[in-house]
Amino acid sequence: MLKKGKQEIIKVGSILYERGLISGFDGNISQVFKNDKIIITASGVHKGFLRHKDLIVLDKKGKIIEGVGKPSSETKMHLEIYKNCPSARAVIHVHGPYAVAASLENEKEIDVSDLVEGKMLFNGKIKMVPSFKPGSEELAKKAGEIATKQNTFILKAHGAVSWGEDLFEAVSLLEALENNLKILALRKLFRK
Repeated sequence: MLKKGKQEIIKVGSILYERGLISGFDGNISQVFKNDKIIITASGVHKGFLRHKDLIVLDKKGKIIEGVGKPSSETKMHLEIYKNCPSARAVIHVHGPYAVAASLENEKEIDVSDLVEGKMLFNGKIKMVPSFKPGSEELAKKAGEIATKQNTFILKAHGAVSWGEDLFEAVSLLEALENNLKILALRKLFRK
């Protein structure tokens, strides 16, 4: 089961990189299994070119069970989301350019209610976690809190996070978020 989970994370990393949602060493991906083991990307690895050795297996408290290196600097955030959202089986954090840019132009949430998909998937609003130091306890707590209200949200000046019942759902929501924000940015451009 863990081997298959690792393969899925490797594939998702490649997809996120190809779609421009991550670059270089940013972003992180995790998946939890019924035995409460969590696979998470290691810190400082390129997510577009992941290998099995780039993945760390943790218990639900964040203790390393298997793997070499440090788990993602955002491990606390992933663990907090899993703790607060029992149906979450996958968490992905990306640095999508439209999500980051939109966060710089808005304070608490982003209105996507003019878009059909924005209404359907996000109830017309994308919630935003205020700016906290990456990897901090404060960021993890606030993200875990917002994750109980919305399974896709933005980290101010930092990126976007999504959780789902599987990696496919989490990836799909992040793609939809970035696409909605791209459409809103293009609308502003065309209005000029």
